[in-house]
Amino acid sequence: MTNCGGRCVFCGLNPGPFGGKRMLVARHIKPWKDSTSTERLDLRNGLAACPSHDVAFDTGLITVDASLQVHVSRPQVPRLAQDQHLRRLIQRWPRIMSDL
Repeated sequence: MTNCGGRCVFCGLNPGPFGGKRMLVARHIKPWKDSTSTERLDLRNGLAACPSHDVAFDTGLITVDASLQVHVSRPQVPRLAQDQHLRRLIQRWPRIMSDL
């Protein structure tokens, strides 16, 4: 959480000032089950996300590459073209929209 400044790395939500610390979830970038002992403890293998972005990341809708850039998962791009509500949500993430 400290590495991310107490903010969601995807949308910038900072719940600290209003006491909403539970609105952020700590997540491994490389899954725990696939990580070595060193990677599991490496602070660079972690990110903080709000619940919506945590689920989007966990289900593979959005991904993070080796240079920590956020992308819409390629297989999901056609779905975005067909789903008006999901596309509107993704449009709030300008860094991700460059993939579409």
